[in-house]
Amino acid sequence: MKDTSRAPYNTAVILAYAALAIVFTYPLATKFTTHILGPPEDNLYNLWNLWWLKKSILEFHTHPYYTDYLFYPPGASLAFNTFSLFNNLFLGLPLQFFLSRIVIYNILILLAFILGGWGCYLLIFHLVENARAAFLGSLVFAFSPYHMAHAAHHLNISSIQFLPFFALYFLRLHEQPKLKTALSAGVFLALAGLCSWYYLYYLLMFSFIFIIYHWRDLRERSWRGWLVGTFLGSGILVLPFIYPMLKELYYGSRYTGAWNPEWFRADLLAFFVPPIEHTLARKSQLLQKLYARFSGNSWEATVYLGYTALGLSIYGVRRLGWRKTGFWVTSGLAAFLLALGPRLSFAGKIVSPYLYLPYKWIAWVLPILSIARVPSRFVVLVMLSLAVLSGYGWNMLEEKLDNRRWGKLPVKHLAWLIFMLLILAEFTAIPFIVTSPEEATQASFFGKLWKDDPEDFAVLELPLRGYQENELYMYRQTVHQKRLLAGIISRIPNSALEFIYSSPLRQLLENKPLADASWLELGETFKAQKIKYIVLNRHLFSAGCQHNSKSDQELYRQLETNFPQIGALGEKIAVYQVY
Repeated sequence: MKDTSRAPYNTAVILAYAALAIVFTYPLATKFTTHILGPPEDNLYNLWNLWWLKKSILEFHTHPYYTDYLFYPPGASLAFNTFSLFNNLFLGLPLQFFLSRIVIYNILILLAFILGGWGCYLLIFHLVENARAAFLGSLVFAFSPYHMAHAAHHLNISSIQFLPFFALYFLRLHEQPKLKTALSAGVFLALAGLCSWYYLYYLLMFSFIFIIYHWRDLRERSWRGWLVGTFLGSGILVLPFIYPMLKELYYGSRYTGAWNPEWFRADLLAFFVPPIEHTLARKSQLLQKLYARFSGNSWEATVYLGYTALGLSIYGVRRLGWRKTGFWVTSGLAAFLLALGPRLSFAGKIVSPYLYLPYKWIAWVLPILSIARVPSRFVVLVMLSLAVLSGYGWNMLEEKLDNRRWGKLPVKHLAWLIFMLLILAEFTAIPFIVTSPEEATQASFFGKLWKDDPEDFAVLELPLRGYQENELYMYRQTVHQKRLLAGIISRIPNSALEFIYSSPLRQLLENKPLADASWLELGETFKAQKIKYIVLNRHLFSAGCQHNSKSDQELYRQLETNFPQIGALGEKIAVYQVY
């Protein structure tokens, strides 16, 4: 068969994935300059990352791993922050000279679909030398429900594009060990890590499984030597960026945010249940109730594999046997077991409190696994294995259909089209949820309000509590450019919360009203620390999960009594001046 992995076939594949990415994220393309994928949540946080990297490097001429623009006045270390440096630094920073952050963010999200699909296509083609099988299998990886769910929330986690490229060159290194291949594998391993440190860790586990699976070949000095070169080269590339984390770990800095992995484990049933945002299922009350039973949130719980991909994979394994498919089955099953977390859960219930899964024991041996926090994300390796096995399956099915025709049309072409549509139909979530950051945050209101105030001051946004609330505040900060007393980052140093916990503000975190005398005390403290304004977001109080109308009303009264109101946005937002 002729080599259809080369140009112009590559160009056709890339264009096909670009078109599919536009379709699958509809209506984003029609609102590309004003909206981003997903509800207002971690996507706003990633827009803040773009802003902060530019501000710290180009305006302050310093490294971005510390800020006092959040958690003012002590500030916070950003060593463990999910910067997704490949996206936000290497691509996002130079692009900010020409494009808005919203447009850049959307380009980066779409790029993961396009490059992820193309990389997986090249990987599968390398294994089966069949362009149709490669394209079909790569759909499973690029548009998996896992990827679609995280594209709506997490730029770093949705950046899956370098995983198949690393797998491709790592396999080639085993087949023909040489310098160029080892360097390529090392570069793609580093790039995957610079998208998300999760993926660096996952690919190291993938590599470990591959080496153990082929342990007899370690006797070949050339392969063994280039393996060391691959990991050493990758380590050199990521060391400058991972050094701040290593330093924090060495000095024993304490952080909040090391969540219990039980919260975000994959439920066994979720692998076989369509995602909650599926086009045909999003109105299903049964599905809504089922996902409500899964631990964590709906996007982290989304690990659906797809029955078409499963069917093709099983067919491929049965036809080709273990020798050809064994590694991919082993790798996929290992990731599947790790995604289940410490204990097995089915339909939201722990099967047995005494039955511990491999994740528990590996975390005990390698405590660094606890930093990862979200076992369900291991499913990305499951989808990579499933994509490859689906390619194997189609390749064998095509051989079986090779000489059959339906009229003048070859049956294999018609069957390929049907299977492609089935995969896409199982994974579609059209129309995709999109958000206007401006409409969600009213950021321009604050930019105009403080535009003519030359003082370098800080702002207290209320309510203090709430993950998504603080992400709204952080997006506003990219417009008004003033420091905030709180914020949300991936791992919050305990020292960052000292000012809040050592003052009466702590009561606001606990949803308790302050005495008038406490507000007078805070007023003096705020003046000394240049905390000039208090923003009261009434609409966020009423939407909060800990809403207490009586205490909220008392807070409103206290602010009205102690500070003059200098601005308002309807009944939703009021701004008070401290001094």
